[in-house]
Amino acid sequence: MAAREIDKEESVKADPRIKRYRLADGSTRYKVRFRYSDGRPSNKRGLRTIPEARRWLEDRNAKARQGSEVRVSAGRVTVRDLWDDFHEQKRVALKPSALASLESSWTTHVEPRWGSVAVAKVAASDVQEWVTSLKSTRGEKRPASASIVIRAAGVLRGILGTAVRDKRITRNPLDDVTLPRKPKGKSGEARRYLTHREVTKLATAVGPERGLIVYITAYCGLRFGEVNGLRVDDYDSNRRRIRVVRTYTQDRAGTWHVGSPKSHEQRTVPVPNFLGFLLDQHVKTREETERLFVRQSGDQTQPLPYPGKANGWSEASWLERGLIAAGLARLTIHDLRHTAASLAVQAGANVKAVQRMLGHASAAETLDVYADLFDEDLDDIAARLDQARAESESK
Repeated sequence: MAAREIDKEESVKADPRIKRYRLADGSTRYKVRFRYSDGRPSNKRGLRTIPEARRWLEDRNAKARQGSEVRVSAGRVTVRDLWDDFHEQKRVALKPSALASLESSWTTHVEPRWGSVAVAKVAASDVQEWVTSLKSTRGEKRPASASIVIRAAGVLRGILGTAVRDKRITRNPLDDVTLPRKPKGKSGEARRYLTHREVTKLATAVGPERGLIVYITAYCGLRFGEVNGLRVDDYDSNRRRIRVVRTYTQDRAGTWHVGSPKSHEQRTVPVPNFLGFLLDQHVKTREETERLFVRQSGDQTQPLPYPGKANGWSEASWLERGLIAAGLARLTIHDLRHTAASLAVQAGANVKAVQRMLGHASAAETLDVYADLFDEDLDDIAARLDQARAESESK
């Protein structure tokens, strides 16, 4: 039980900011009065000496000047309490597909562990243990991939970043947490690229119109959502260019949303002549505002379903059936975009050209994603240096 105060406070003559009071056991304690930055008064009690009281007050005033002042009660709100504000911020900024991914991460990984925890009680060591547990096999649960762990930690970091901004905590504990690195390619395996011959075999196997989609993804580097957003007038036959200005994404409820391309990078991509000839034939009888690719029913109102693995026949299974018919190992439509990068580099394209074709935000992103494609450039540089030196020595 705390000691009971038995007399009135009295000011310390040497410093009027400090008040002295006595406890029932006869001991003396000190308290200091102060105001928070919002003007609310408060006090700190239980200080044992005048120097201790002065140090505490000077430290608090320094934090107030630096903007790092934090009320203890403010840190008692839980992670779940701040989720709604964080979610609303992201709802305004993110595309529906990205928002759906964030919501899934919150529901599946973050809320069960951290929802009821006060933000001031989230310790870096506990978060590190959580991150490690997600990456480990637990019972019958499969370990989460590096991407899933990074996304979950990003959600928690964002919520706690809101707490720092609102001065509920002084520092984000995620700053001291080590996250797994994303492996290059799937499951750490080397990324698979198709050759020119394999692309042709696949395009032939899926039929004329779907074959155009194979060629556009494998030679122009479009994402499937961007292919879905193409209209006839986005193709410039004279210049052999395709304008990429919109993309379609589908949320978890199955609703389609149209928006700008990823990273908001609208771009124009070159079209090889062989593909341009095929596109010329494809658009010959089409209206400019029509979709470049439509469902087999001819429906202009609905985008194409994402081509994926399906049992039996369905409109979404054309890629799977084509791979089987062409005798090729299974891959996704997005793997054909990786093939576009590979074929472009083989043709002599530099990293800046590949970046522009793919719509990456920066050349650094392109190098990070496709570092393996540029390894041969290092060998080429070494060979050229040897040749230049030999020519110089022979003069």
